[in-house]
Amino acid sequence: MAQLSDLSPECVLHICSFLMGHPGEFKSLLYRSSSERQISRKLNKPRTSALNFSRTAKRYHAILYIESFRTVSISCTCGPSAQNLLSFLRLLHSANSSIADSVRRLHLHVGSASWQGASDEDIRCIDPIATSVGIDIWKPVMHGQIMLESLAFFLKSHGYAFCSFLAALLLLKTRKVGQLILSLPRCEDFMTTARVWRWSNVKLSVLQSVATKCPHGSNQGHYMLPDEFGSWLLASAPTFSEWVMQGLYANPPPDNITSLVLQKTGPNKFELVGEVIKQCRNLAKFTFIWPTTDSPDDHACPSQVVRALLCRASTLRTICLDFALSKSRFRMPCQIVSFQRFICLENLWLDVGAFQDAVINIAPNSNGDEQWANSVIRRLPKSLKKLHLSGCPSSFMIDLSWLVEQHSLGQNQVEEIGLTSSGIAALENDQHGPKLVRTYFAVVFVVVVVFAVAVAVAVIVVAGSINLLGSVMCAIFVAG
Repeated sequence: MAQLSDLSPECVLHICSFLMGHPGEFKSLLYRSSSERQISRKLNKPRTSALNFSRTAKRYHAILYIESFRTVSISCTCGPSAQNLLSFLRLLHSANSSIADSVRRLHLHVGSASWQGASDEDIRCIDPIATSVGIDIWKPVMHGQIMLESLAFFLKSHGYAFCSFLAALLLLKTRKVGQLILSLPRCEDFMTTARVWRWSNVKLSVLQSVATKCPHGSNQGHYMLPDEFGSWLLASAPTFSEWVMQGLYANPPPDNITSLVLQKTGPNKFELVGEVIKQCRNLAKFTFIWPTTDSPDDHACPSQVVRALLCRASTLRTICLDFALSKSRFRMPCQIVSFQRFICLENLWLDVGAFQDAVINIAPNSNGDEQWANSVIRRLPKSLKKLHLSGCPSSFMIDLSWLVEQHSLGQNQVEEIGLTSSGIAALENDQHGPKLVRTYFAVVFVVVVVFAVAVAVAVIVVAGSINLLGSVMCAIFVAG
């Protein structure tokens, strides 16, 4: 009988790929209300599984050790934990790029604790690492309007800059990373990171997805990342095409961004949504996620967000809108009426609390008769193929039936409907939703079968009761 140790290297790597998880799971963590510690724990769990599997045999360890670094998550929430960044940088620098080139997904989180500047030992450690990516820490640098004697002096006296510098240095060492989550406490820290990228000639040739998180930016009076950040990011990563913004808005590169996610951005600064969207001339996918809140003043305005999207109505193919209205006890008056002007829209994920339950609709051949219908569902663009709704659909089941009927008549291209109560974040990552016609008629078939069985049981019970009553009457008649 074949033993586990007899598996070929290809099979071992295939097993490891399952243990490491799907790349989409890395991004899906952002859509949930997870803390940085939870994100780090969930990202490190698959890596731990792969390392445990590699320890079952020496041969496996040699094969899987490098593969276990596909996903790396480092969270620094206090001063001593900055050594985690330094330790990993030393490992990357000493491994002759074998580990660095294997990193595909990178999560870096720097917390808001008070940081100390770099020590002399830290400077000696990062000097050769910075030199390997073309950065001289001993040359003078500008800090505002002041010329400092060296970058090393600046890092010694500014703790936040030191941590941001390490984060940027780590990204430059992992130059083949494809997905990045960068969480920094202050708006200025993104400027420091961008300057480090500018000083180096290293190109992040495969970086496609970037998530920038600044949880406390709005508390400091900031609502926009520095304009230079996007341009410097594009200069370092020419393949950069997807931007997830959390906490702060940013001006994205105009031609590169095809997918944009806005989540938990500045409170009541929805006018900035339009400014950001206008910058993305080739925007094909837009996601807007607003957290659940008990205050009506902190709700997003659905109609305002949709109006901001109209300038990209001819390019958008996927729209995901989660205003958390279906989970709130408040209801916004500015609700969505129609997506009819989005002529290229193929996929729509929507919170049912974002549009009106019913509006008056006058059918063309109704002789003036009025009927209640949902304008969003009745006015979907003909290009739409997938419709996913979050919330209770009881108020518009008739409209969904109408949508199925129109599909059977060839009046639309809708192939899939998804209904859930778990929010858009879960829906947006569902890769295999139910087919519209199959699901709808399957439900109808099940309902009909259940109803038929119930009727049959009732008939049998009634018939049995009648027979029993007849037998009793006959017995009474004979006895009489």
